Amino acid sequence: LGLQEHRLEGEEYVEIIDEFMEAVFSRWPNVIVQFEDFQSKWAFRLLQRYRKTYRMFNDDVQGTAGVAIAGLLGAVRAQGRPMIDFPKQKIVVAGAGSAGIGVVNAASRTMARMLGNNEVAFESARSQFWIVDAHGLITEERVDIDPDARPFARRKSELTHQGLNEGASLIEVVKKVKPDVILGLSAVGGLFSKEGFRSTKRFVLFQTSNFCDVKSN
Repeated sequence: LGLQEHRLEGEEYVEIIDEFMEAVFSRWPNVIVQFEDFQSKWAFRLLQRYRKTYRMFNDDVQGTAGVAIAGLLGAVRAQGRPMIDFPKQKIVVAGAGSAGIGVVNAASRTMARMLGNNEVAFESARSQFWIVDAHGLITEERVDIDPDARPFARRKSELTHQGLNEGASLIEVVKKVKPDVILGLSAVGGLFSKEGFRSTKRFVLFQTSNFCDVKSN
């Protein structure tokens, strides 16, 4: 189906998307374009490229984040805590793709606004997140770290205090951090299991990946 060619990369890829966006809005000037399932390396770049020029949104980055923020704020209430406690929530995120980083960006900005929307507030909000990808906990020691995940990489001083290290498994992170919330935003199989989390404190679990038996046990 379609033209059988290798996927374009680099500036050639961007030029094709530029041409598409220009053509669509030239023909239908009032349309809204939804970006869906773009590779992480393109999702944020294209969102920043077009968001102030065209009516568009990225469903993985912004749509998932909007739903997740509503759920996270609802979780605070479900825990019987005041809404002002949201910036105190410790959140472990399984998944560092466009959806995972999109949710973390939106949640941290929400926390920062509640704390005063200044540099100190953003730093405090950043410290509430632990991101685990297919290679384990993301820290500043990670080689070739994704630029979009870099702001949330755990620092060496924090790791020493928490008894964690680069690449720690999701279960290790949960047991050490004792989070209030775990966000499942990964397609990696076998991350979640009843046995692994049985001895940890109670937490709110968001299974926001496409569910199937292969991904969660």
